[in-house]
Amino acid sequence: SVAESVRDRYDYLEQVEVIARAPFEPFETCGFEVTLVPVDHPPLVCYGLAIEDPETGAKLSVSGDSTYGISEESRAVLDDPDLLLAGGIVTADLCEHHPAGGDHFDEDGVPRTFGTKHMTVEGARALGEDLDAGETRVVHVSHFLDADDAFEESLAVDGERFEL
Repeated sequence: SVAESVRDRYDYLEQVEVIARAPFEPFETCGFEVTLVPVDHPPLVCYGLAIEDPETGAKLSVSGDSTYGISEESRAVLDDPDLLLAGGIVTADLCEHHPAGGDHFDEDGVPRTFGTKHMTVEGARALGEDLDAGETRVVHVSHFLDADDAFEESLAVDGERFEL
């Protein structure tokens, strides 16, 4: 399991307590309600998550490391966040350089998945629209973007802070 891997790899960090959690079963930590959801990053088991403040109703959703092919069940948990942090590794035009190309094409033929493991920037933005996110910030962006694209509004910047 993921919890066992973390426990084995980071056993020297005595301050960290690893507790296995099942996907789709909300749990409370640090005053927040957290729900893990499976996402699509073959061949690894990866999770996104929804974090909600029970007092204010504010919600943060994180896509995790995933393709655009996130299941409907997972999308239902991630839906309607105030802020979505969605991984988008490169722009769709760079799919031509990947041996597997792109996947999860939109109606205009734009790939929303780069290769087989990561969303494109366009895919991350589309996920935000699909989930009706109040704001979407694209994270996990590579260094291969053109300078003109690298500072577009939706791309997250290291050190950014948000108040929900």
